[in-house]
Amino acid sequence: MSDDRQQQGEGASLSPALPPNGSSTEQAAIFVNGALQTISDRVNDGRLTPEAGHITMRRYLETVFRTFQLHTEYSLGGILQPWLEIINNHKQRLAHAECENHQREPRSVQLPSIKELLAGPARNATHREPPEEGDPGQQSHPGVILTPALREPRGENAGVRDRRESFKEEDTRANSTKRDCRDSSDEGVSRAKPTKRAKQDKNLFNWTADAFVKQSILSPKHRRIIKEVENFRLNLGNAIESIEQSGVNPIFPKKLWKSVLRDEYIELSEVHALGATDYVPKAPQPASNKFAALKSSTFAKPASTKAITDQASWRRAWRATADAISFAFADRCNELSAYEEHVGRLSDDNLPSFHHNVINYDKAVRQLIGSRRDILFDEFEHSEVARIRNMYLLPTGTHFSTSTFPAPRANQASLHPRNRAREICRKFNRGNCDGCERKHICATCSESGHGSHNCRKTSWK
Repeated sequence: MSDDRQQQGEGASLSPALPPNGSSTEQAAIFVNGALQTISDRVNDGRLTPEAGHITMRRYLETVFRTFQLHTEYSLGGILQPWLEIINNHKQRLAHAECENHQREPRSVQLPSIKELLAGPARNATHREPPEEGDPGQQSHPGVILTPALREPRGENAGVRDRRESFKEEDTRANSTKRDCRDSSDEGVSRAKPTKRAKQDKNLFNWTADAFVKQSILSPKHRRIIKEVENFRLNLGNAIESIEQSGVNPIFPKKLWKSVLRDEYIELSEVHALGATDYVPKAPQPASNKFAALKSSTFAKPASTKAITDQASWRRAWRATADAISFAFADRCNELSAYEEHVGRLSDDNLPSFHHNVINYDKAVRQLIGSRRDILFDEFEHSEVARIRNMYLLPTGTHFSTSTFPAPRANQASLHPRNRAREICRKFNRGNCDGCERKHICATCSESGHGSHNCRKTSWK
């Protein structure tokens, strides 16, 4: 498991909770001290920076004071100051330790070049720095370098011979280096050591402190779902494979299981396409050209969908989705059933011609819940959910629609109203018209006084 995933898993579990309602002063103090100690421990462990620890402590105490109305009895600054001093002392110790490590770093030593080595001890000693005082070893042997090429000559022309051998060794090393570089360039292998990628510091995010306080007031059910999602995210492939091998999993599109395990938005039209009885996939046909072959291949095929048009089709797709969610997450059946009842009640309260607004409202709500971790399906009285409901279901809402059918074209509808006074009344010709503005004449002989049901000319034929 990587460090990032460990931080994600520990972030939710270490979030301190607010004191429960009705707690006594001593109980509330114990809760608050434990929460502040948790934040301080996270700073000491390096999971929070000192600056983020300051902000988190202050916002947590502000939430406690605002929730329990403690401003009249206690001082927020008096409670917060000792904890801030603990974090400041830790910050000073870190800075002192970093300074000591910087001073202990060894200084770089400049090695002699090849020309200095070939020049000999006497010339090389003139270019070196004088030895430090108090070092007898350096004073007694200035400039001496123990290399085989600079030993004292052994007989006549021995120094010239040794220097030639040194030149040959340098040429051999240079040729070998060139050959190695040429071979590595031909093979395309880089000998440079890869640089270590910088690790992202999540404590520098602007929303870290707010998220920490938000998680502290979530219900145990919210926390459990977040923990289960983080466990699934560690390896979604293994989780989906385990679902398929369980033998008790519900029928559900395989590609949508990822969205289920991530607790994200699920497109019901794709679920409806799989579960609809009248959906039959087309058999593959031989391609006539390369464009048709590309179209019929497996590359970039769009997902099969079947539109949700009424309450029955929505309920069929939702129940399949709810079964998949309940299979992956424990204790969510009542939550999902309450949401189904909520949407069904909205459909019953509106005319069938306005059910498309209810379907659009459901889609917007599920997109909101899939992008957040603080709203469940049975929390349809949440402020954000109520706002979406007003937008889609109120006649004055910005997303309210009166009809799902497109407007008629100019050649399909007349710009002038119908003139019914010129039309022949069909009810009069059947003998059951009680009076209208249309012509009461026979549709067979065009004479007035009778209809086509008792026209004499009809009997003559």
